[in-house]
Amino acid sequence: MEILIVLLADGYTDDVRLLTRSIQTNADEVLHFEAEFDPINAEGLINWVGTPSQEASMERVESSLEEMCTFLEGMDAFESYVAVTNHGREVTIEIGWHDMRGGPVVWDRWTDEVDDPVIAFADIGFLFDNRQYRCRPKATEKPEPPLYRYHPERFKAYREYAESIGKFYRTRWNRYRVY
Repeated sequence: MEILIVLLADGYTDDVRLLTRSIQTNADEVLHFEAEFDPINAEGLINWVGTPSQEASMERVESSLEEMCTFLEGMDAFESYVAVTNHGREVTIEIGWHDMRGGPVVWDRWTDEVDDPVIAFADIGFLFDNRQYRCRPKATEKPEPPLYRYHPERFKAYREYAESIGKFYRTRWNRYRVY
């Protein structure tokens, strides 16, 4: 812990950047870093100031969390969670709470570009009861087919087997068709 205090004492330096880049694909290491970063920052052992993108990310998380807590006001105990998915220079941040009956409930989710996903995660982690960190490529959305507004096209777009079933019935139909 003392090594981390010395490392973080001067803010976001090249040495900090080197450390976070070396662990950013290992979720266990990132969770360990966050667990050590939180008390150091909370006790004032370092005077942490992040980069502008990290600060903007922190402000958005705080704002969304405040809105969620206002919405849940009066509700029995709930556990808040944050899930940060590292996509490289972009992160997807998801916040919500765990419902006793329904499981996790997503309150807000967005994707932002940040300078350092590990520091961004460590900076917001203390606000939540449960924290998750993942490292995955960004999911790509399938483009809509040209005739997507019609039901058969929507059906075909989301079912891999639809094309083969269509071909099967077309060949059967043509075989028994009378001209």
